[in-house]
Amino acid sequence: MTGVVMMGGMSTRMGQDKSRLHVAGKPLYELAAQKLATCCKKIYLSVNARQAHESWDYPVVVDQYPGQGPLGGILSCLKTSDESLLILAVDMPLIEPEHLQVLIEAHHATQMATAYFDRQADRWEGMLSVWEPAALPVLKALFDNGHRSLAACLSRMNAQPVMVQDPKHFLNLNRMEDVTQITW
Repeated sequence: MTGVVMMGGMSTRMGQDKSRLHVAGKPLYELAAQKLATCCKKIYLSVNARQAHESWDYPVVVDQYPGQGPLGGILSCLKTSDESLLILAVDMPLIEPEHLQVLIEAHHATQMATAYFDRQADRWEGMLSVWEPAALPVLKALFDNGHRSLAACLSRMNAQPVMVQDPKHFLNLNRMEDVTQITW
């Protein structure tokens, strides 16, 4: 299984590139990559065109669908891999290796995707998910038909849900004030 840190967003609300933001003494991209490394042999960074010219500690996959949200980044990564992908957003620092392991154990290669689902909020947490290479043509067809919502695609693909036990772990850092709310 290959781990992918999804970090190609524009970070508009944050006002700076989230991936380089330091939390717990490290850049967010390093925190995410280290967590993925607990269960993945290879780690890639899914980056936008601007980030592609920067120096990183891991190989990068450039988003081939700029401005189209995380779905474009996932499609780009699926196109470059023949292995299952474990996706983790760069801005979810409270996710722990145990969350990754639970997701991996729930996933079966016969399923195109497995993701956490927050029953209380009635929403997918698609930025922590597992994708099979077989999902590429289905996901691409949905994309070509105008779908950009990762959650809607997970639903349409009948993804395997793994129930969120504690929503606080799925906190996204979108603004600087979110960073100050982190409790470890």
